[in-house]
Amino acid sequence: MIYKNISCIEKTFHGVRFKPGEIREVDGYINDVQMIRITEAEFGAHKRLTAGRDSNPQYKKSELVKHKEEHVNGEDNNQ
Repeated sequence: MIYKNISCIEKTFHGVRFKPGEIREVDGYINDVQMIRITEAEFGAHKRLTAGRDSNPQYKKSELVKHKEEHVNGEDNNQ
């Protein structure tokens, strides 16, 4: 079974720890309203989308630089 943690805290079920927003596979059912079950197709799409980000430290750095530039230029300023 594949579940996503939609809460804002870490949760552990069947020996598997879920960080907030994390999608993982477990052996068995989870009875928690903040744990949603997803299909294998959704899980496969998620893995494809996040594969480059998780393994590429340059991606994280470039996103951080982009965010800082937007904030300095006032594009992301909510004042």
